[in-house]
This record gives sequence, C-alpha cells and structure tokens, in this order.
Amino acid sequence: MKESEQKTFEDLSILPWFLNSYLLIPASYLTYLVVGLLARFLPLTSKYFSKTFPEFWLPSIAICLIAIFAMYIAGRSFFLLKREFRWIILSFSVLFGFLGSLSVSGLLAVIVQVGVVLVVAKFWRYERSILCGALIGSIICFLLLNSGGIPLLNPELRAAISSSPLRAGFQVSSIFAAAYSSSKYGKRGFLFLLPLSAMAILLGYKGNLASIVIASLIASMISADVGIGEAFSISSTLIIVILLMGTFIAKLSYGSWTIPSSYYLLYRTGLSLHVFQELARVSFPLGLTYGLAMLDPTKKVIAKVIETPREVGITATLIGPATLDFGLLGAISLSVLLGIFMRAMHPSERSSIQVALYSASIARIMTLLDIGVGFVDLSYLLFLLYLTLEVRKRS
Repeated sequence: MKESEQKTFEDLSILPWFLNSYLLIPASYLTYLVVGLLARFLPLTSKYFSKTFPEFWLPSIAICLIAIFAMYIAGRSFFLLKREFRWIILSFSVLFGFLGSLSVSGLLAVIVQVGVVLVVAKFWRYERSILCGALIGSIICFLLLNSGGIPLLNPELRAAISSSPLRAGFQVSSIFAAAYSSSKYGKRGFLFLLPLSAMAILLGYKGNLASIVIASLIASMISADVGIGEAFSISSTLIIVILLMGTFIAKLSYGSWTIPSSYYLLYRTGLSLHVFQELARVSFPLGLTYGLAMLDPTKKVIAKVIETPREVGITATLIGPATLDFGLLGAISLSVLLGIFMRAMHPSERSSIQVALYSASIARIMTLLDIGVGFVDLSYLLFLLYLTLEVRKRS
C-alpha cells in the first residue's frame, strides 16, 4: 500500500480515542439499551409500559448485543475503501434516496440533495462560500417551514412537515453548517450554533437540535478547541432543553401528560426499546415487512405492526426498521454496513471539510440510535461518504 493511502485509511491519531466511531457508536447504543432497560424495571417508569407491553421478549436484547458486536468488529477492522468507489457509492445513495422518497413524494428532495452534494464536491475549496451556502439554505428552509405558523406550537403543522423535503433540507444544511463552523473557527463557531439551535427548537424536532449540537461538539473536540469539561456542560444543557422540549410537545399533542420532565428521557428510551422488542418478537428470525419499514421515513409502518390507536410515527431504536424488515440478518447486516461506513469516514488529515463531514455523520447516527435507520438515512450517510472520498482525492 502506498504511503498516502496508508495515511488516508489507517491513521487514527487525528481523533481523540473516545471519538473513534468503532467505540463511540457501539458504546452509545449500549448505553441507550441500558437506560431503556432501567425504564422497564424502575417502578417510577415501568408503570407506563406494563399495560401495553405486559411481557418483555428478552431475546431481543441478545439481537441488540450481536448487532453492537458486529458494528464494533466491522468498524475496528481495516477496510480499504478505494477512492474509485465514490461513484458507486453516489449511485447507491441516489437509489436509496429515491426508494425512500416514493412513500412521501419526496423525489424533489432527493434531486435537490444530489445537486447540493455535487456542488459541494465541485467547489469545496471555496470554504467560506460553502459555509455561507449552508447557512442560507438553513434559513430559507426554516422560513418556508414556518410560513404556516410555528411548528413547535402547532402539533398538526409539526406532523404535516415531518416528511417535508424542506425539513430534510434544513437538517442536512444546518448539521453541516454547525460542524463546519466549529471545525473552521473553533469556539467562535458557536456563534453559528446558537441561531441554528434556536431554529431547530422552533421547528419542534428534538433530533434536529441534538444533531446540530452533537456535530458542533465533535468538530470542536477534534480540533482541540473544546475540552471534556466544556463539552459536558454543553451536553448537560442540551439534555435539559430536550427534556423540557419533549414534555412541552407531548402536552400539546396529547392534551394531558402526567410524566414529569425529569423522567422524559427514561420514558422515551424505554418506549423505543419496548417497541423494538415487540418488532423483534414478531419478525424473528427472517423478517416480516421485507423492506416496507426501511422505505417509510415516517415510521408509520411500525405503528401499524404494533397496532397503536393513533396513526403516528413510532421509534424503535437504531436497528428496529431493519429487524422488522429482515429479522436477525437485517440487524447484523445494517450494523456491519454502519461499522464499515464510519471507519471509511475517519478523516485522513485535520482539514476543516473532512472533520465537518465526519462530525456530521457521527451526529446523524447518534440521533438514529432512537429513531432507527431507513433508506433515506442510508442515502444521506452515503452522500457524506462520497463527499469524503471526493475531498480526499483532491487534497
């Protein structure tokens, strides 16, 4: 192997050890599962699940542990992803995006996303223009999404924009803007983080907010501009905001909400884990819906399977949709794919664009720990991988 290729694919010293994807993502998913299990057995929260899920299918935990181990092994192993593969990766990204858009008429979003990625790949050297474009894109999408009112204060509007191409546009552009500004400008990049976070809060989507903050934090820590103590303070603030935000949205959506804000994360992780164990039980070993769950970005297919009284999107942890579609094989295959993907995303040098792309991909997967991975999400992640390989080629 050439020296340049060895540096590109084998050098992990750029990242702090705890930000290596093969450790961070599996450890985060394992922590998520532990918190979800605590919600099952703690008297304060178990009462919320006892009626809907009177029994817990324990083999589902074994499926999660196998998936975590597969992700770790795939991410830890050396995998040479040649730069020449970037067009194949882009093709699969477009394919997954097209498939995921069929159920929500989001083809326009895929076309726009392809256009944005190709523009970034062509003009990434004009760094200020790229950042400016991401910020302008975030603002335009935000204003259009709020044209009918503030989604945070309007449950019907919030549900209506859940699968909107504009929401996807805001998410993609805002995460990249947060990561790139922090990577490029260090702590000064937090000046971009504050308005982006405020816009995410007004849209009423906790995942968007978490992705923006996590991407900014990871980029700042890789660039050594933010220490562990500062990151802990910002993360604690994020958790508090999500607790309050989640409780506020639940009260507006359901009319009455008796779960205290301090229990919200326990309840949320517990609910997602309980949904997953039910999906694992009915789909083991070979799957049940054979692609429908991963094709549906609204997660309403999951709601139909577990027969919820309301037609709403239901989260089922990272591997939930893949498990429902293809059983144990789906869970393992997705985990291996994510492990390989994240290993290939590791920056080969401390350049702002590479650090931003890596941080954005990590942040997105961190939020998918709760939501679950669909084809649209794979499309987005593969787009980031394509950009990473394209940037390396021109470095």
